[in-house]
Amino acid sequence: MVSSVTVAVVVVVVIVVVVVVVVVVVVVVVVVVVVVVVVVLVIVVAVKVVQCSSSSGSRCSSSSSSSSSSSSSSSSSSSSGGSSR
Repeated sequence: MVSSVTVAVVVVVVIVVVVVVVVVVVVVVVVVVVVVVVVVLVIVVAVKVVQCSSSSGSRCSSSSSSSSSSSSSSSSSSSSGGSSR
């Protein structure tokens, strides 16, 4: 028969493997979310720049800079929220 020590070791190994898998999945999800947020914000800034190049540049320069600063703050908040988990 299988001894109780062997069963305990197997249970501990299974728990450790499950915890490692969960941590890896959480990290991958956080990285994917941060990448998606950054890509979306880069696309938004690029669209604003294209719109500003076709219209008056003085009015659009301030809006594009504010959108880029908001993009950096939102991406940093997303990454910090993911790392705290």
